[in-house]
Amino acid sequence: MTYTGWMSVKIDGHENEVMDIPTLSAVPPSDFKDYAETHLLYIDHHDVIRAIVGDYPVATSAAQADELIKLLEEFKRRMT
Repeated sequence: MTYTGWMSVKIDGHENEVMDIPTLSAVPPSDFKDYAETHLLYIDHHDVIRAIVGDYPVATSAAQADELIKLLEEFKRRMT
């Protein structure tokens, strides 16, 4: 599916494509994983989870990833 609400954000001299809130709200769960893997997070060659925008490390171990998952679960509860 093609989405129209993309914005270009420049961080540290790098252009990044991000979705606006109305467009992201319209993304069905079946497409969200692809969006997250291509525009939010990736795992580098050292097995570090990194943010695509900014390229900063998010978690460097499985234990940190577990804590990140717990935090996201807390956020999920607030959203429902």
